Amino acid sequence: MLFRNFILFFVCIYNTVKLGLYKSFFRKILSQLSCDKTSVEAREYYLSKAKNTNQILKDLGFVNIDFEIQSDDITKKSNVKSSRSKMGGITATSFVHSCVYNIKPSYSLECGVSRGGSTFSILSALDKINHGHLFSSDLPYLWKRNPVANIGTLVPDSLRHRWTLVLGDDRDTIPNLLSSYNHKYTFIHYDSDKRYISRKIFWENITSSLDTKYFIIFDDIMDNDHFYHLQKSYDPVNIHVLKHENKFLGVISKLI
Repeated sequence: MLFRNFILFFVCIYNTVKLGLYKSFFRKILSQLSCDKTSVEAREYYLSKAKNTNQILKDLGFVNIDFEIQSDDITKKSNVKSSRSKMGGITATSFVHSCVYNIKPSYSLECGVSRGGSTFSILSALDKINHGHLFSSDLPYLWKRNPVANIGTLVPDSLRHRWTLVLGDDRDTIPNLLSSYNHKYTFIHYDSDKRYISRKIFWENITSSLDTKYFIIFDDIMDNDHFYHLQKSYDPVNIHVLKHENKFLGVISKLI
């Protein structure tokens, strides 16, 4: 075990130097020392508010567009032994796809790509409506021998002309991306660093770049109180909580 940990640490150092992600590496180490807690009030709120995909799409007045990533595709394109790989990126893809299809955003923003299940679902919807572009930020898994190899592997080449991917920590990439392209974003999907402080910083960074109408999805809101606190500044009609399998996603829909 000690030898294995040494090898992983060495691989992390090597990849950090190779990719120039020094700040990201040290933040990652510090993040392992912190632990968020979810209050009883927040947990009860999430549970009481939770609905399934069909219920929320109906509440939103959205057409449910069927979309599914086959497990065989995940296995082959991700170069992993099974769909239960430690890499994420395939949660509630049908819901994400339907939302993008109905919203028809000109510019979308995604934090957290991994294998690219959500990326694929967004780009596929944009392709169907023949409109829009997706900007994504992802921090590679620095402990993997080839940390960039599996990022976005589920995304077919035919959809990549609508996609811009930047690698690094959201705290660095998002401000740079927002200032470089100067777009207003209508659809945003956050599935990156789940810590409260990271979500808070992300929210502070993007508020000035939100379109007049916008739709935001936060993954894994049950991890802490961030979404619970954030939703208090909105009319309850604009807030939705999706329960997908054993995960909870928070939705802010301000489209009117």
